Amino acid sequence: MPRKSNNSFDYGKKESTLTPVIVLVNILIVVVLAVMAFFIYRYITEEETEYAARPATPPVTTEPPVVTVIETSPAAETLAPPKKTTAPPEMTKAVTTSPPIEEEDVPEADTIFEPAVFSWETVGYNEEFFESDLFIGDSLSVGLLDFSLLPSGNLFTKIGLNPVNIADAQVSGVTVYNKVQTMQPKRIFIMLGTNGMDYLPGNVMTSRMDGLINDLRELSPDSQIVIMSIPPVTYEYETTNDKDINMENINAYNSLLKDLAAENDYIFVDTSAILTDDRGYLANPPYAERDGMHLLPAAYKAMLSFIQKQLED
Repeated sequence: MPRKSNNSFDYGKKESTLTPVIVLVNILIVVVLAVMAFFIYRYITEEETEYAARPATPPVTTEPPVVTVIETSPAAETLAPPKKTTAPPEMTKAVTTSPPIEEEDVPEADTIFEPAVFSWETVGYNEEFFESDLFIGDSLSVGLLDFSLLPSGNLFTKIGLNPVNIADAQVSGVTVYNKVQTMQPKRIFIMLGTNGMDYLPGNVMTSRMDGLINDLRELSPDSQIVIMSIPPVTYEYETTNDKDINMENINAYNSLLKDLAAENDYIFVDTSAILTDDRGYLANPPYAERDGMHLLPAAYKAMLSFIQKQLED
């Protein structure tokens, strides 16, 4: 019979001896793990806390730059005005330095075209003074309406009129005879002849002017007749046009009109004289249009002021 080994007893004895040790080791391991877990948890918690705290900080630090940018933009705007304010002085210098050059270059031209008579346009006229009057004329009188110097009711003016064709002319469907008979004006101002000068002799136009006035006086016997001399032309117009509208013919025709007025006890107003320069041509400036024959507002104002002054005296 085999002998029973004592190993089983010894092994069991050793096993019972090691069990407490294993338990202790396990406890230590558990404790170590717990401690480690505690520190790990604390570390993670602190990290999360710090991380959570970080977003709050950046807005505080980033807001000032935004504010700074907003504050700097006004600064940029306030810097801009000095540039704007510095520009005008330069422009002023440019403007102030140019006139002396012009005055040095064009003194003779200014002297040549300077009116030799008083500038009547500076006197002024009273529109009410002419409220019962009628002005008859061609394109040189149309400017009274175009520049709103007199109401249309006081005008019978049309482009192309002359002492010959006016008998058949109509303005707004009305003839000059209808206009005079209906209006019964206090004074009738007539300035006609420039348009016919290129193809009608001065004596023919004067004769037809005489006939026109006689017809108008029959229609309105109480109207005072005022013959106006036709205006001058500029030197440039006369020397660059082949027409017979020149100062020699204009002066000759105006002389005939003056004689006609004197013979019939009409009033003659030499408006041509107040528009001429010291050479006897239409002053340019301030009275001539670009074509050298038609008139600017200053010319009409001068004529009306001169007429009113002459009639008041």
